Amino acid sequence: MSTHTSIVIIEDNVDLATALSDALVQQGYTVSRAQNGEEGISLIEKQNPDLLLLDTLLPEMSGIDVLESLKAYRAERNLKVIILSNVDDPEALKRARQYDIEEYLIKTDWRMEDVIKTIKKHL
Repeated sequence: MSTHTSIVIIEDNVDLATALSDALVQQGYTVSRAQNGEEGISLIEKQNPDLLLLDTLLPEMSGIDVLESLKAYRAERNLKVIILSNVDDPEALKRARQYDIEEYLIKTDWRMEDVIKTIKKHL
């Protein structure tokens, strides 16, 4: 992994976003965080990250809305997306998969090591 590999985390839970960010920085990734979709989209457009960790339940704009807004950008820049969600619903998964996400992880089903392995698999 290159030290220039960058990840944007869009997560409104500050404690979780901090834990993810700290773990990923320890792995050598460059990490930026946003607490809502609009802020996250702006970060992505400025920083051109390699991967997006995206919550689905966000204030102001859902994670699915973020995916819709980034549809053309992702196709052009090959931005990979891993969803981290509390929503364990087949319909939510189906909607997210329409946007060619790499993974859909349910927050209660993973440990930090699992997320890091998943990220490494897709980068």
